[in-house]
This record gives sequence, structure tokens and C-alpha cells, in this order.
Amino acid sequence: MEILFKSNERKNITVVYEDEAILIVYKPRYMHTLKQSHSEDSLELFLEQLPLNLSVLPESGLIQRLDFVTAGLVLVAKNVDSYHYLRQESRDFRMEKEYQAISSLATASFVPTGFSAHAWDTRRMQEGWFVDIASRFVYRGKGREAVRLLPIESRSKHASDSYYSHVMLDKIEPEARYHFRVRLHKGYRHQVRATLSALGFPIFGDTLYGGVAQDIVAFWATALRFRHPRSNEHVQCCWQILP
Repeated sequence: MEILFKSNERKNITVVYEDEAILIVYKPRYMHTLKQSHSEDSLELFLEQLPLNLSVLPESGLIQRLDFVTAGLVLVAKNVDSYHYLRQESRDFRMEKEYQAISSLATASFVPTGFSAHAWDTRRMQEGWFVDIASRFVYRGKGREAVRLLPIESRSKHASDSYYSHVMLDKIEPEARYHFRVRLHKGYRHQVRATLSALGFPIFGDTLYGGVAQDIVAFWATALRFRHPRSNEHVQCCWQILP
């Protein structure tokens, strides 16, 4: 089953698809996925207010989360069976999430300590170039608001489990604007943002990771691929961003 959501970036939550087992919703930028004590606006609160009794499910049925600054597609389970099925699919790496980003070329890129240099060699990069990055993550900075990459062999007791990023260069526009697609089967907080920055391509607007300052972070969650919890049918939902 293929679901195509054609839309420009919106300011309000939108239900993209719904059936008896799942919801796919669009989360706008500058909204928390989960409820926050200091904010009255979140996707979780929106789901609780729907006449679906989703509050009985963990996190109101949310299967994944998006950063506060990220707009895009979020998968939601509507009942207990669907929730456990989709969570297990995610744990077994059978769910794929795709993101799009527009980045600049950093003035100085580097190979993080412990990583193989050839995997980070972007000198021959052209449209269609791709690289698979295996890493672990550790929090850094004031208030632990950012993360940095560690090699999967790292023995740091503070490091996360291993995560994998499939990074693809879509196109290069004038003025060194690099369009990337990044696919994940299991995601960590800020995984894509930190990985592109470490590659030497910080996302426009993402000043936390060295990006050029602008009004918005040029980063979107644009596709979900998974098996339907009732029919076992392969589902692909894509957001085609309109100007």
C-alpha cells in the first residue's frame, strides 16, 4: 500500500492516513512529540483528545518521536495489539524511516576518533554518493542537549547501543547546498543531525551542530515504511514537500 501526502510545510497537525489499526499524522515544526510540563502543545496531547481512547496506550500509541524542530510523518498505533506489533517490528529493524536535509559544506570536516577514515572520505562525492555509518552516541554539552558519535567498538559506559545511518546525496545545488536523504531502521536522538555534522555537512539552521544560522532547520521526516499490523501488507507513506 502506498500513501502519498502532497503538501507544503504546515503549522497544524494533520491526519494523513487512518484505518482500524493505525494513524499516520503530520507533526509541525516547533512542537514536542511528547507532553512537556512546561508546554501545553504536543502531539501526544492532540492524540489524547481524539475520540479513540489512545490514552490507555503507552505515549498514546506513538511508535516514534520527532525532534522539536523537525516537521514530518509520525506513526501511531490505535490499539494494544497494533502497538506491540509495531514496536516489535521496530526492535527487529523491519521499520524504515527516511529524512531529508539540506546542508552546507563545513569549513573544516574531520573524522571522529576511532572511525575508519575511508568511510568518511567525501572528496569523490557526487549525486548518488552514499555511505553507511555505524556508530554509538553519547550526550555532550550544556544540559546534555546534543550528542556526538562514537565508534561501535567504544567501551564507554555512557555510550548508547549501536545505530546505523544510510546517508545518500540526492543533489548539489548552486552555492554549495547539499540535499541528503538519510534512512534509519532504528533511531537515536539527533542521530541524523549529528551524523551529517560529523561528515562535514551540518544542516542549514541547525546551529547546535554547526549549521549556518537561518530561520528554520532544513530537516524533515518524509517517509515511513513498515508492515501493517493487521494485513501484514507492506506500507509506504511519503510526504512530497510542495513549495
